[in-house]
Amino acid sequence: MLILFAVLLGAVLGAFGASRNRVRFRDERVLWMLGAAATATLFTWLAGSGALTLWALGSLVCAVLTPLLDARATRGAWRASALLKTVQCPLSTLAGFLVALFRRSAVRPLGGVWFAEAGEGRWAVALGAFVLAQRGILEATGRWPEPIVRHESYHTRNAACLGESGFYLAYLTLGASRAVLSGAPWNGLGRDGRGNPFERTAYAIERELREPRVAARGDTSA
Repeated sequence: MLILFAVLLGAVLGAFGASRNRVRFRDERVLWMLGAAATATLFTWLAGSGALTLWALGSLVCAVLTPLLDARATRGAWRASALLKTVQCPLSTLAGFLVALFRRSAVRPLGGVWFAEAGEGRWAVALGAFVLAQRGILEATGRWPEPIVRHESYHTRNAACLGESGFYLAYLTLGASRAVLSGAPWNGLGRDGRGNPFERTAYAIERELREPRVAARGDTSA
């Protein structure tokens, strides 16, 4: 009975987190719910109702506060947001920190995220409250582009609301398989806009910042 309650509670918190983060696509909202339900079930199965309660409170706090903190252009707000995400995603954040430490990369708080350089190239990956991004993404001035910051910040809120176990499990299984079946990269979108559902709102945010005149459109497709 407790497991069933955990599944339902997780789904509700996933839906609330998606709403707070203005997720625009139905298939992505479904994965938010499934990912949060997976985390809630895992916590309950491994550690009981106490662990479920702590995770649920953390998810609720992150859903309410991190979108507001990330939107503020102050280092204090960004650090507070990164701290909340770290509490919800300790293992993945630690992994990001260790990579940055190993590479001796400078770490900067941007958009509620700890950003660190990770070699040459043009990719970025969110690990809890950490984002490892390659130098090819940098602007000519050496700054991290705002569209990339906002894109990756969205993913860190996603992980904080769902819990790291549920988020990465859903991203790497349901999300990636949906992308592969649609002929898109497992961690991105194809030219037709289909791909990993977890990337749809993130890329919509990025596209709007790069092309301000393009109005984003919601989607009710599965």
